[in-house]
Amino acid sequence: MDLFYTAFSNNLAPLGVARNLALMVAERAGKLKERALKYALGL
Repeated sequence: MDLFYTAFSNNLAPLGVARNLALMVAERAGKLKERALKYALGL
């Protein structure tokens, strides 16, 4: 959780670019995202 807090509360440009790229990749992950969500929900 500390990683998320640091990533989203920081205004450094390189960190912002990395954060945005990671979110774009996660949004387009398709089946991988579905499997991760099921795992997180315990399904």
